[in-house]
Formats: sequence, C-alpha cells, structure tokens
Amino acid sequence: MEMAMALAKRHESPPPVVAMIRPRAGDFSYSALELETMARDIKVARRLGLAGVVFGVTDAKRGDLAVQAMLFLTEAAKGDGEGGAPALSVTLHRAIDLTPDPPACLLALIQALPPRSLDRVLTSGGALSAWEGRRNIARMVEAVAGTDVNIMAGAGVCLSNVSQLVATTGVREVHASCRSVGDVRGSGRGAVAEKVRAFGFSGGQGGGVAGTDAAKIEALALLVHDL
Repeated sequence: MEMAMALAKRHESPPPVVAMIRPRAGDFSYSALELETMARDIKVARRLGLAGVVFGVTDAKRGDLAVQAMLFLTEAAKGDGEGGAPALSVTLHRAIDLTPDPPACLLALIQALPPRSLDRVLTSGGALSAWEGRRNIARMVEAVAGTDVNIMAGAGVCLSNVSQLVATTGVREVHASCRSVGDVRGSGRGAVAEKVRAFGFSGGQGGGVAGTDAAKIEALALLVHDL
C-alpha cells in the first residue's frame, strides 16, 4: 500500500490523489488487526501528502455502520498528524449501501462524529445502481443539508443518465468508473454476501480485463460541468 501511494504521489497530476483504504475484498466488517492496518495506511497517506482517503466499516452483528471504528479511522485522518502532517479529506464509501437504511445510518454517523470529520459519502442509495437508488440518494442529500458533507452518487453512472440523476437527487458530485466490467465472481453465503458480489465488491472480473476509457471520462466530465 505504501509503495502504491508513493508512486501515485510521485506521478501526481492536477486531480488530487485519494487512496482507498481497504485491507481485503469482501464485506466491510473488519477485525481489530485489520482496523489497525487501515489506520497505519491512513497515516502513511498523510505523511506522503495525499489529498484524502476513502473507507467504510460496518457492524457484523447489527448490519449498520460501525461508529466506533469510523471514529478511530477518522481520527487517524483528521487528528494531530506525525510531524504536522495536514489532515486528509475523508470519504465514506459504499459500505453504507450494505446497511438496512442508508439515509438513517448516515444521519446517525454524522451525529456521532465530531464536526468536520466526514467530507463525502459515495453511495448508490443502497441499490444496484445510483439511478435505482435515486430516492434514497435524494434523502441523503436532504439529511446532510446545512453540514459540510457532500453526497457523491455512484454505480452505473454514465453519459445517458447523469443529467437526470443530478436533477433528480440534487447531488453535486458523481462517481463513474468509465470502464468495461466482466462477470463478477465471489464466495460466501447469505444476503449480504450476495449483495457484495452484486455490487462488485468482491473484486472478481469474470476473467476479463477492466480498462478505463479516457474518452468516456472526458465526455462525462464535460457534461457534468455544464449542469
């Protein structure tokens, strides 16, 4: 992880470098050791001068967000840094989409965290795609009104739906991979495991090779900037 972040920083381009903090594929319920590993990676990101980090933790028993674990990791990103390292932006990723009620879980997390601990939430509204979850995304936009938290809609965002998605939900940021994806494979049992595979969190690509299309990125960026 440290080497990857160092290389990303060394080849820095105008867009800020943000690192995903994720010790393994699968669900987002982590052991104490995994959380310590994540905290160390966050501190490395700070030391290297990255702009932000992306992570999320769920509670294995309740199924909602693991507030204490989120507090621990946000403190690593926002608290006093080694050698005066600047604080990182913090994005809660789609772990929230595995919770039973994403808008309610988000509101509970914001109320539990110190002010300015969370900068952004990447979500599909708990659905397979952001368009399917647009009503929940709109609820989340309403929930963060008056705070410093932004909602970023992601999952299935493309040229054909981004304009209507922004208009319907009120989001100011979107996330799109702009890539081709093969069949997702995974292991595990139960409803959550099925969602993990369906959402693409298992990391499987069906034996294919995923590639980012620069032309798609440029076209999407131009369209979004005109909204």
